[in-house]
Amino acid sequence: MYSLEFKNDGISDSLTGVPSPALFLENAAREFASARRDLRPLSILSLRYLHLPQCPQPPQPYSSHVTEAERESIQLTELTNLTELTEFDLVALARSIQKVLRKGEFFTRISESGFWIAIRGDTKASEILSERIRSTFDQEKNQWRASTIECTPLITFDQWIESADRIHFDSE
Repeated sequence: MYSLEFKNDGISDSLTGVPSPALFLENAAREFASARRDLRPLSILSLRYLHLPQCPQPPQPYSSHVTEAERESIQLTELTNLTELTEFDLVALARSIQKVLRKGEFFTRISESGFWIAIRGDTKASEILSERIRSTFDQEKNQWRASTIECTPLITFDQWIESADRIHFDSE
């Protein structure tokens, strides 16, 4: 099974070049405190790739010397061929995200196939950003699930990050 590169040097992701999760959390803590002082909304937009099966190939004409078992094996392979998320796809998505971020917004690659984006805004701002990313990124091969975790006055920074973590990783 193919595994995507997911490592960083504490500063940036070695594949995409985006800030590491540790740097993201450090910046998010500062932004969280600032948002609390200024009474302004702050959210995390979580993007996670969903791998979609490819359309099966049309049936191939089989020669008379192919056995029934071989025919079934070939058809099963064709039907279970999944579109793999490639490193190129992740780099392209990271570039798409970077193109549409507004001043003060920042992001990280939080998992092998996902990103977190800190947004100065609420769920509506998150939806708008998600649509801007979708409009700049080729969706035909892969799609992703977007979730928003808003910072509310009643939660701590750790609770906010735990909520984002649960939403992002529990659905993998």
